[in-house]
Amino acid sequence: MLRVISLVVLLFSVTLISGCGKPEDPFIGAWQVHEADTRASIEDAIRKEENSKDTKATEDDLKEGLELVWEFIRAGELRYEIRADKTFTLTSKGKAQEHGTWSLKGSTMTFAASPESFLKRSKPYTATVNGGRLRVDYGTEKGEVLVFEPTR
Repeated sequence: MLRVISLVVLLFSVTLISGCGKPEDPFIGAWQVHEADTRASIEDAIRKEENSKDTKATEDDLKEGLELVWEFIRAGELRYEIRADKTFTLTSKGKAQEHGTWSLKGSTMTFAASPESFLKRSKPYTATVNGGRLRVDYGTEKGEVLVFEPTR
């Protein structure tokens, strides 16, 4: 009987320990652009911007705007590396474009880029993980969100 109780306590302890991940665990790792979700987000942002003008967005407006932005993203092969030591790097074509630190509040990660970064962002920006995808909101007027998936 003592053995059974000991075994149950041991199994319960292992279950508790293995189920106790850190809140940042879903963010940590390497991420690459998820093409379909990012394309949809950019299309929505362009549509909103065009529709806020006096005229409605045409398919040509969407196509032109999307191609400009998309070529930058696809050609750049954007990737994030988010590390447990609270640092991150954003690369394009294998070159670091941005690096800095991150902090976590609830389920939202905030990135603060180093002033020496190539992209020279002056404001922090945020990300969340939902459905296994990293959604990065750069806080722009257009409201586009880039979507990343774990690298393969």
